[in-house]
Amino acid sequence: MPTSSPFNYSEETKSDFSGKHILIADDEPINMMVISKMLIARKATISKAVNGNEVLQMLENGLKPDLILLDIKMPELDGFMTIEQIRQQYPTLIVLAFTASFLDEESEQLLIKKGFYGSLSKSFKPDIFYTRISEALEAFF
Repeated sequence: MPTSSPFNYSEETKSDFSGKHILIADDEPINMMVISKMLIARKATISKAVNGNEVLQMLENGLKPDLILLDIKMPELDGFMTIEQIRQQYPTLIVLAFTASFLDEESEQLLIKKGFYGSLSKSFKPDIFYTRISEALEAFF
């Protein structure tokens, strides 16, 4: 018997990001390529940045993404410095921290306190990746 839960998405719901614009900020070309392909396969529109300065410039130039995947460790302006500026100028933007390691509950809460919606580990399983993005988007739309 099917159950209803906020974490139990049908394949159709979690796989379709039509009409959603996601900004990916990561300085690693392989990560950028994999994430881009995964999101495009689920019908998302994507934009790419390789550091926090590019993210802020794109936002200042009028880009209005539905969600930002923001790497924590980037050159020039890292994720922590970038989220501070995003929160000052664009307080309602949904931003997920994109981290290279698994975070414990305390670390996750620290990210939330700094202004992130939550986090997503780079060593993810595709279903977790899609579900986490769906959760973030559904929380605001």
